[in-house]
Amino acid sequence: MRVFLIVLGISLVGSVVLYNFGIAQRIWPAHPALATTLIVGGCAAVMQSLLSRDAAARRAKSETVK
Repeated sequence: MRVFLIVLGISLVGSVVLYNFGIAQRIWPAHPALATTLIVGGCAAVMQSLLSRDAAARRAKSETVK
């Protein structure tokens, strides 16, 4: 659940920054909403993968200590 909430927060902040500050408009002027969706979706997928891998490594490390 913690990984999900972190990724959700990153997605929300990234969407607001890209769309409201006009960064997505500069990247893809014809479709800023689609640019925001694709960029934030890609970043969220990468963060989900990295955080899940880190959580699994911590879980395995704590099981070997016990």
